[in-house]
Amino acid sequence: MDLQSPWFVICEDTVLLDRGNYTTCTVNLQGATVTSWRIQNKEMLYVAHQADFTGLRHIVGGIQFVFPIMGEWSFGPRHGFARKSRWKLVQGPEKLPSEDICATFSLMYNEYTLSLWHFKFELLYKITLYEKRIDFQISVENWDARYAMEFVIVQHCWWRLDDIHKCKIKGLRNCQYKDFLKQNQVAREYRDEVTIRQQTNRVYYRTPNKLVVEDTVAGGSLNLLRKNGRDVVVWNPWIEETLMVNNLGT
Repeated sequence: MDLQSPWFVICEDTVLLDRGNYTTCTVNLQGATVTSWRIQNKEMLYVAHQADFTGLRHIVGGIQFVFPIMGEWSFGPRHGFARKSRWKLVQGPEKLPSEDICATFSLMYNEYTLSLWHFKFELLYKITLYEKRIDFQISVENWDARYAMEFVIVQHCWWRLDDIHKCKIKGLRNCQYKDFLKQNQVAREYRDEVTIRQQTNRVYYRTPNKLVVEDTVAGGSLNLLRKNGRDVVVWNPWIEETLMVNNLGT
């Protein structure tokens, strides 16, 4: 296999998928974190300037893979261990007949995960880079049928925006949400377009399979499509918390 093909490059810590026309995706094996997604050289993701790429902690920004829990965890690190673990490239990258590029990454149970979570599992994470979209397929295998395995999977996405004041999220109308900044108050969203005007930290329950984020990079729109998903988090640290997030992560 030619590891320096024009359409992908494998380095010690990263896998670069290159579809041509300055459309690329960079995956860091630390957490299988997508640290860059460019469409015609326009960066769609945000990564903190102080992000740690040494492998000692999770990478702040990009698209983080959260498993097996979201939030505080008495048995281990916040948001679980997947984004702190080193994944393996198990298939590809390969160029499809459509000219699109795909690669599959794996995280399997080990001594560290068993010390926090007693389940034996394997995660498979297939990423396909298209001309103007990126596709994620996730599967989880429980290697011990004696035990039912409960878990949470979240793709923690840090989208890059030109102007947060112009950003609008469509598709959340009539969804219930919990507001973590208002003592976990539960309310219903009645707006057709959700805007961000201050620090925001909400989880919307049982949301539609399609949401639209308008006015992202260069005034474009981003369609978020999913299958078998349920909830969506809308989060922005705003000015007051941005420095802390960049330094400490979340």
